[in-house]
Amino acid sequence: MDFSGAIGHQVLISMDLFFLYGPPASGKLTIARLLSEQTGFCLFDNTLSVNLAKSVFRFGSDAFVEMCREIRYLIFKRAVAEGVEGIIFTFCYSHPRDLPFVQQVERIVKNGEGQIHYVHVKASQGELEARVSNQDRKDLSKIDSVAALRENLRRSNYVEIPNRTGLIIDTSRVGFDEASSMIIAAWKKGSTSTVM
Repeated sequence: MDFSGAIGHQVLISMDLFFLYGPPASGKLTIARLLSEQTGFCLFDNTLSVNLAKSVFRFGSDAFVEMCREIRYLIFKRAVAEGVEGIIFTFCYSHPRDLPFVQQVERIVKNGEGQIHYVHVKASQGELEARVSNQDRKDLSKIDSVAALRENLRRSNYVEIPNRTGLIIDTSRVGFDEASSMIIAAWKKGSTSTVM
């Protein structure tokens, strides 16, 4: 662990944030679960904040979007303050809509002298469509039909986050176990980091 300073009586531990992003059904959560098992880091699936916010606010409304962001910010801020060593976060980044969110997360992690490890997880549209109706997606209240996926892809711009160093993994070509191993190997070599 890296002890990088203190605030009051708390010791700051620089946090590693694995930021897995890409379109629905690309395999982010499957890879994140494997990473969590292998690193012992906490798993924060974006669907948790989505489901919490939509239990009160209409999906897609301004209040819903704002609440999702606030929940995520609160989790990251508290994790930094409490010295959480690592978090694996999954997110469907759409450009440029979500860039302000990414920038705020970077500020939060920077305040804790941590690092963000960006991993763009993608797959062919055919592969996304083949996976989208899997039972585990239904169980988690995720997009679970080809029609809903196509509409989501039409409305969103799932690209790499500009000007961020990180890995790109195409799960149409690479298995989930191999993807997790690639991420860990790159992390240990320091080649996934955007140093904050």
